[in-house]
Amino acid sequence: MKRSTVLWRFRRNPLRRRSYAVEGFALLTLGAVAIAGAALTGLAVSRCVDAMYAQQRQDRHTVTAVLDEDADSDAAYAAPSWARVHWPLPGGGSATGTARVGSGLRRGERTTIWLDGRGRPAAEPLSPSTGRLQATVAGAAAGLGICAGALIGGGIAAAALERRRIGRWATEWAQVGPRWDHRNA
Repeated sequence: MKRSTVLWRFRRNPLRRRSYAVEGFALLTLGAVAIAGAALTGLAVSRCVDAMYAQQRQDRHTVTAVLDEDADSDAAYAAPSWARVHWPLPGGGSATGTARVGSGLRRGERTTIWLDGRGRPAAEPLSPSTGRLQATVAGAAAGLGICAGALIGGGIAAAALERRRIGRWATEWAQVGPRWDHRNA
């Protein structure tokens, strides 16, 4: 694309209206802000989500629990199921809760469950690579959201400028048009 066609809004021309330059500068500024904002927002969200997953990996730990009831057994689908379990507490005694356990386990069998920092059953923390992947996806989604917002905002601003420009053209044509209309002369 030639330089003259890309920057046509900024060239000197007697037919160029001021609104063309305003629209050009507004869209240029909006694009620069959107790109910078998307990059910074994406980076911030990615770091925040990655730090959250790292905190989960640090806080969560495994403990051996005993099933208080049989776990669901589905031969066609061997995914973990929920069952009531109890586990020993560090200071003595035991705690009871519902946790994900292997499919087909029976009452009284031992299994390993994950606990959060408060001692409640929790999901296994994500591995570092999976956490980074999810953090990257969340950051990219946030950045795309910023870009989409800027695109919508730019479209609204361009439509408002176009509406104003058409109104001015109509006003000017109402003044000049009768001089050009020879049918009514």
